[in-house]
Amino acid sequence: MAQLSLRHALAAHLHALDPIVLSLENLHEAIAERSAFSGDLAVVLRKLKGVGLLATGRESFASFTVLSVPELGLAESVQLLETEAGAALPKVQKSHAG
Repeated sequence: MAQLSLRHALAAHLHALDPIVLSLENLHEAIAERSAFSGDLAVVLRKLKGVGLLATGRESFASFTVLSVPELGLAESVQLLETEAGAALPKVQKSHAG
């Protein structure tokens, strides 16, 4: 029950930040419980416009649509993220640490 509440609370928070893409790298390295939570979260987020979940991994996960893509440049990466999010990405200013 706590996982259900956490999943919906996280989904609501992400939806409030619309447009946003949550990126999970190397999901195959996560423990089974976290992989299951990520899959359940994917099911909830799929219903929300302006929220995307992008996961990378060496395995297929039932709740995710699997796409095999070649290495992408910056423009192609932005296009992929915007398509998955269903909205334009926010403009980010680069900071220069001095």
